[in-house]
Amino acid sequence: MTRPPHLRPGARTTRNAALRSADLTTAAAAFAGPPSDARPMVRWWWFGPAQTEAMIDHDLTAMSAAGLAGAELAVVYPLADGAGEPETYSFGSPELLARVGYAAEQAHALGLRLDLTLSGGWSYGGPHITRERGAKRLRWETTELAPTERSFAVPAATPGETLVAAYLGPGTLESFPPDLPVLDGAAPGRVIDLPPHPGPRVLALAWCTPTGQTVKRAPLGGEGYVLDHYDAEATRLHLDAVAVPLLDAAQAGGPDRVTAVFCDSLEVHGADWTPDLPAQVEQRCGYDPVPLLPRLFRAQRHPWSTDEEVRRLRRDLGRTLTALYEERFVGPLHAFAAERDVLLRLQGYGKPPAAMRSYADADLVEGESWGWDELPPTRWASSAAHALGENVVSAEAWTWVASPSYGATPLDLQAEAVEHLSLGVTQLIGHGWPSSPPAVPDPGWIFYAAGALTDRNPWWPVMPALTTWLARLGAVARLGEAVRPVGVHVADGVAYAALRPASGELIAPVDLWRATHELVGADVLGALRSAGLDLSVLDDAALATAHERHRVVVRVGGAGSVAGADAGLGEGDGLGAGGGLGAGGGLGAGDAALRAHGVRLVPAEASDLVERVLAVVRPVVETDAPTLLPVHRRLADGELVLLINVASEPATARVAAGEDGWQVWDPRDGSRAALAGDVTVPPHGALVLATGSGLPAPEGGAGVVEPAGCVSGPMPVPVEWRDEDGAVAAFPLLADWRTPPGSRTVRAEVDVPDGVARLEVDLGDGVSTGPVTRSGDGGGPAYRTPYRPPAGTAVVLAVDGAPVGALWAPPYRIAVPVSPGRHTVEVRSLGSLVGAVVGNAELVARQEALTERYGQRFVLQEVDRGPTDLVLGLRTEPVLRLP
Repeated sequence: MTRPPHLRPGARTTRNAALRSADLTTAAAAFAGPPSDARPMVRWWWFGPAQTEAMIDHDLTAMSAAGLAGAELAVVYPLADGAGEPETYSFGSPELLARVGYAAEQAHALGLRLDLTLSGGWSYGGPHITRERGAKRLRWETTELAPTERSFAVPAATPGETLVAAYLGPGTLESFPPDLPVLDGAAPGRVIDLPPHPGPRVLALAWCTPTGQTVKRAPLGGEGYVLDHYDAEATRLHLDAVAVPLLDAAQAGGPDRVTAVFCDSLEVHGADWTPDLPAQVEQRCGYDPVPLLPRLFRAQRHPWSTDEEVRRLRRDLGRTLTALYEERFVGPLHAFAAERDVLLRLQGYGKPPAAMRSYADADLVEGESWGWDELPPTRWASSAAHALGENVVSAEAWTWVASPSYGATPLDLQAEAVEHLSLGVTQLIGHGWPSSPPAVPDPGWIFYAAGALTDRNPWWPVMPALTTWLARLGAVARLGEAVRPVGVHVADGVAYAALRPASGELIAPVDLWRATHELVGADVLGALRSAGLDLSVLDDAALATAHERHRVVVRVGGAGSVAGADAGLGEGDGLGAGGGLGAGGGLGAGDAALRAHGVRLVPAEASDLVERVLAVVRPVVETDAPTLLPVHRRLADGELVLLINVASEPATARVAAGEDGWQVWDPRDGSRAALAGDVTVPPHGALVLATGSGLPAPEGGAGVVEPAGCVSGPMPVPVEWRDEDGAVAAFPLLADWRTPPGSRTVRAEVDVPDGVARLEVDLGDGVSTGPVTRSGDGGGPAYRTPYRPPAGTAVVLAVDGAPVGALWAPPYRIAVPVSPGRHTVEVRSLGSLVGAVVGNAELVARQEALTERYGQRFVLQEVDRGPTDLVLGLRTEPVLRLP
């Protein structure tokens, strides 16, 4: 594919210049014919690896036909376990590299984008990472010594382990002392003399020890330890061992064969230490943290402690870990990508404690997960992108959609997708496409969890329409500049000091996103968003320029000072190289500057928070529906507003009449019609409103648009529907999801009079079954749409055998082109493949056999749980109308 400017390596401002300067004419063109790079992509799982050229050809051809932008190649655990199935070879082998090169050439020939995950499984690591270079944590050994003890033998260190310090002081384990002095002379394997003492004493040993975490979902030959993300040498080893061979293979035909290299979410559990962390804290913060470490251990045992010294130390350890992650992992990874003429796409959250500003070295910013009224990683990523001036924000989507595998319907995909769009996302990376030999019976090879986005789905014929629907919204959502009048500031000092140890993380739990999420909560973000206000979350670095983007700053947890925490840090200073940890240190030093620019500061704990904010800024649209969420973009000559409904009921909005008027753009068909009065957005749907001096003339619509869901004018045409056997159809005409493929087809003859050019097909309305839930029946995260549609998973329509349209989400009504005369109208309700997954003993047997052969690398999720509200077929008789 030919890379558009924003997908070419280079300065962020240069890459985004064309997107930021777009006008309404550009937006209308992008909406009518969305560019390929705005379309969804898929994570493309290669199992084994046991990939063949025939599998590659099949998958890429099907992706292209479905309207997908391309794929992110990820190699994971083996699944081949049968006669006639491809042979599994080793990760990094010549066989794998040859297939990678072949895939890159085929994707390029088809005009598809290809990204590469620079690991086998995740997080980064493998056989090239020793325990010495693997992820580390601080481990404590404590013992109580009687007064008679005169010596102590320090245990020998295990491989990869070093002793940070030994501590000795009066007290007991039950009443752990607040301070323990460092015991000089301690070393692994050494016997140390103890001074006399009349009472019991506590001896504590602090070890820097490997976490022992191994690569998750590793392919054959990719097994090994997860690397230390605070160790530049570990990063270099990984790039040399994994990234270089993969890119050499993929770029053999040219550097443009790969668009981006990818780093998945940071899941390095318990990684709160690295050997030189004390020295780094002393260099950056001006004091040695080692004498204070027992206070952190005591705080873990006494979580109610409000020791300010503990808060300070947590903050400084956390901020230093963030700086090391940026300097020793993200920075080298970005430099490597630039050397190879590709972009770095990064999911920058989790453990290590990536900050929002850590995205500065990422070319493409990515998040994941839904939750419009909270702070999921998606909002974290889009907030960082907003501060950095990045127009394109991607999200890993459908990770946990409608479990088990193949349980999702196109409506589920759209409903989760609009939540991502409401959070500021402009492109979706679907999770994912399980590559499978065509000869393996349904469901083929499947990933262990949730989304399965392949052409094995019986509803796949509607996928081109769905990807175009999503592409239209993504294409305009990236244009111009985001208008988010509210910034929600969580000061660095507050966020780092709020870090609370989790199990096994005794010093600095290292998930800064999660700590910030818990500080903000739905009470703040949900209240503001429900009032029709869009927002970004700010760290200290983003606060420094907040006046350029926000009119109100909501302050969470105060200005962020921790007693003594910012000693020695003046405005503009920081702990990272070049002040990379942000300006002001969270002291609120910039408040006067914000007020001087007219920014209103409001405390998050104010009981009238929303009222105070609304006194300064008003929503771009008026609505009584708290789940109708505007996403506002300002263009060179006008405004765009994506109206997103995240609920299962229609929602209506009003816009103030302006001198330029308003249009409503419908992503179903790309039409643009003049808007008069209110506009109603269907459940789990979206429309685009446009106004401005450069507004092009309406196109493709019928003049003034009526609210969605309104049926008026045309009268039903009496017809007789017949089923596949030619018998008169009786409605409801239903099929059980346990009986593949579960589709139902009806046909009717209709006479179209002269002068009529279109026919309306109406399947009726669906029914809301409650609010969106964020967990599945098994208790884990899951997204399933609480909506009962009138027809199966999706419907395709044909006139005289020629396809004319598709329906998969409300409103289940479409106008199709016709000519005068007699025509046969066909309505085909599509099925689901979930029946081939639920209760499939062969899948379970395959998992058990593979576990016996390779060890436990995956566990199929919820394959014993079928959908509770999926009925296939047609619930009501379709209605035909002529104008």
